[in-house]
Amino acid sequence: MSGQTLSRGGLSLPGWRIIVVFGCFGIVLALPFIFRVSAEESNEAARRVIIISPHNEQIRYEFGRGFADWHEARFGEPARVDWSVPGGTSEIRKMLQSEWISALKRGEMPGGNADLVFGGGSWEHTQLKRGIEVTLEGLDAQTTRDWIRKIIGRADQSPSSIPLGTLQTTGITAEITQDESSGLYTIKATATISIPAGFPSDMFHALYGRTEVAGTPLWDPDQYWLGTALSAFGIIYNNDLLKSLDVPQPTAWSDLADPRLQQEVALVNPAQSGSVTTAFETILKRRGWEPGWRILRRAAANARYFSASSLRAPTDVAQGDAAMGVCIDFFGRFESQSLRDHGAGDRIGYIDPPGETMLDPDPISLLLNPPDEEMARRFIEFTLSPAGQSLWQFAPGKHEDGLGPYQFSLRRMPICDELYRDHFDRFTDQVDPFLNAEPPPFNDRNMRSFIPVLFQAAAMDNAVELEAAWHAIVTHPGYPPVEAGAIVTSDDVEDSTLSEMIRLFDAIPTVPGPSGENISLATAQGRAAIKSGWLKKVWEGKGLWDDEADARHVLRRTLGDEIASNYRRIVTLAEESGGKQSH
Repeated sequence: MSGQTLSRGGLSLPGWRIIVVFGCFGIVLALPFIFRVSAEESNEAARRVIIISPHNEQIRYEFGRGFADWHEARFGEPARVDWSVPGGTSEIRKMLQSEWISALKRGEMPGGNADLVFGGGSWEHTQLKRGIEVTLEGLDAQTTRDWIRKIIGRADQSPSSIPLGTLQTTGITAEITQDESSGLYTIKATATISIPAGFPSDMFHALYGRTEVAGTPLWDPDQYWLGTALSAFGIIYNNDLLKSLDVPQPTAWSDLADPRLQQEVALVNPAQSGSVTTAFETILKRRGWEPGWRILRRAAANARYFSASSLRAPTDVAQGDAAMGVCIDFFGRFESQSLRDHGAGDRIGYIDPPGETMLDPDPISLLLNPPDEEMARRFIEFTLSPAGQSLWQFAPGKHEDGLGPYQFSLRRMPICDELYRDHFDRFTDQVDPFLNAEPPPFNDRNMRSFIPVLFQAAAMDNAVELEAAWHAIVTHPGYPPVEAGAIVTSDDVEDSTLSEMIRLFDAIPTVPGPSGENISLATAQGRAAIKSGWLKKVWEGKGLWDDEADARHVLRRTLGDEIASNYRRIVTLAEESGGKQSH
């Protein structure tokens, strides 16, 4: 909100609040320099672990410092963490997938640049386990032999004795075939991006104290990823702005759909944030597919923007640039705590909607071909130790037992049983997330696959049309008085024109199938078929998209065209009705 003054909608910030806000900005701006000094003072000769992470600087600072102290005490030698922060978890996954594919095409071993991925949701880390596929065709004997030598590690091939069939090494499987007519070779390779951590399997039952929370595993049984903390998802809100809008504090996801919040909701593009995708998935799995999309579409219609970073929503709500935002629990709690610590009182609040959130492990994964596997395993061990787990919830400061963060209150929930059993009284948030945690009632695993593409089609690609359609609906004379948390559907209104407008607004689009049929995204069966046919490209060559086109992009455009047509029809109906109610 460039050039915005400190007075908005008649709401003025007192001088002391201005000081608090700019004081917090100063702290945020100073953080990189604080960390830079710490890094410069570290022992350059220390063994290092290289970690790719979406985590913010506070987490990186505490875990970097904590690991160095723990390692010195445990092994009697210095250690340091080198962090790489290329973006959110989804962007990290896509970057690694691209690097792995490129390396295999060049005939080089993937990886070697980083040891670990630390942070992000279990879904993204499961994708690292699934890895990538590459097909290399038309290879001569020498190229094939060089590829096998560099990737698989076998150097005993000659041009006349290249082994056909399946070859394997850690994380990589290659199927070698030869064309009888041309004599050329084809390599079909699959590679995982992560590899098993390799700890004794029985240690995790003692560490975690359970295998899952509300149906979600706490670690991968093959140890491709291990949960290090628990994440929940909720709403951050600005009490001052809500008061000025006469909107009550949120208690449920449906509060994001309040028509009084037009241009006041901070949202993030789920295609660029794994945590936000999980938050949206939470709404769908708790409310159901169609009721969930009613909330998401109305929230999108109220959106001030669609950011590429999950950090922006809580920051903008804290600054007063938005009244509500969807975020991961840590970001919401940290922002509210930070302002409270600097004298802003309860201006910023955060809530996990009761009975409507989900818990997801925040994992760590060991990468294929790590530069220092031993140091990587030591860092994993640290994150699951009391020294690492206590960083998430203990108050900052120096403690006799050495537990807890040094400078920042991280406000995340530990995952290991020992912390809850022996140290719960030291938690900043007196919350046990394992109590009363229940699986979601609408647990269709295919829902998540469509969140980025459908949200982009319904909201981001047609933002102007969406906003106009929503405005036409909520300003219609037949629209009922606003009630907090209420979602008005087409069945809730008497005016036939308004009912049709809302029906069009909430319509779940259909997708063309290979035989000319239209398949609805509204059913679990339809989603399963569309995921297989379009997203997994089983229907490739069926005339649904050009051979050179990206099926996902074509699907997004197809959905967007149908949705935009509905939005335009809504505006037309409003104009034709001329504000008159029809029965």
